[in-house]
Amino acid sequence: MRFLMTDHLEVPNQYGFKPVVSQRVSEAIFQQIREKILRGEFKPNDRLPSERTLMEIFQRSRPTIREALRMLERSGLIMTIPGSGGAVIKEITSQNLEQSLEGMVLQRSISPLDLYEFRTINETANIEWAVQRRTAEDIEAMREIIRQAEKCKNDWNQFFACDVNFHMAIVKAGKNQMSVIIHTVIAQLISDIIARGFLNLSSKAREQNRRDVIFNHKALLRAIIEQDADKAKAIISSHLAEFKQFMKDENVTINTQK
Repeated sequence: MRFLMTDHLEVPNQYGFKPVVSQRVSEAIFQQIREKILRGEFKPNDRLPSERTLMEIFQRSRPTIREALRMLERSGLIMTIPGSGGAVIKEITSQNLEQSLEGMVLQRSISPLDLYEFRTINETANIEWAVQRRTAEDIEAMREIIRQAEKCKNDWNQFFACDVNFHMAIVKAGKNQMSVIIHTVIAQLISDIIARGFLNLSSKAREQNRRDVIFNHKALLRAIIEQDADKAKAIISSHLAEFKQFMKDENVTINTQK
């Protein structure tokens, strides 16, 4: 996204917003407001300025302002109430962070390759924590997910869910709450990437992939049970390398149809 901001405020305002000059002005306005919400300058239940006030601040038309507000609402950051005099700021949760992150992916600010690289670092750490901190309950949860995956057969949506749930079970076994939150945010994006790529696979290739995933998950579980961190990290690295190659082979992109 390319846009230029003016160097000074032509219309002083208490919110600190700046007029923008851009071919995609609504995105520039969206980014300014979004940044202030995420930085806490607008608190939950605060109201944004009215549409008319925003028109004056940004020196743009009502349709442009409304498009920026729609983008904020799709990101889960605001709630618009017709006739209320201004959109209401929503509380930041993992759900609206996921919506915001998904929007960045759809706008190509974050690519599937970015997600792969992040997973490589994050899930390697998760595996090491899980090896050290797993409980009997964690191990049983992972066993149950594998059993469910083996029963899926041609129910691919359920299989994708089992794949994501298995990795989430590893994260939870690591007992790092920050990692749980982050993985919750990206889990649906990972599932969407996998599902998108599967659309291009033959039935035979899908079945082979299903067997490979289950095999890797069983190997990971054994390493976690045995508390063999080196073996577990080697397996997850290989597993994620296969995920990267899968994305490359199938030219995976995010499905924008919701």
